[in-house]
Amino acid sequence: MITNCPDIINNKIISEINKRKLILEEEYANLREKKTENIFLEDVYNDYNNYYTIIKQERYKQYLALKKISDYLDSLIDESNIAKYKLEELKNDKYKILGKIENIRSEINKYTSK
Repeated sequence: MITNCPDIINNKIISEINKRKLILEEEYANLREKKTENIFLEDVYNDYNNYYTIIKQERYKQYLALKKISDYLDSLIDESNIAKYKLEELKNDKYKILGKIENIRSEINKYTSK
């Protein structure tokens, strides 16, 4: 039971981060609508916009790095005489990386549409 404590804490932290991301996205959307009504909101909106631009750039860098790792794993899988269990391990790692790539790509798309 004690070994599950870090997992529980980690899940709560991730949940809280996701809640805060949603709040930021909602505030950004509200600002986008209300900035035309209130000139003072323009600067706040621009701050949010800059934030999302930075996040999008960082996610794209992550995407490129994971893509490079994925391609490298492909070359290892294709060219090597690795033991069968290691080959399966490499393939599993590759699928995990592809999943992360897809998550990052969808996050980039979400930020791009804003």
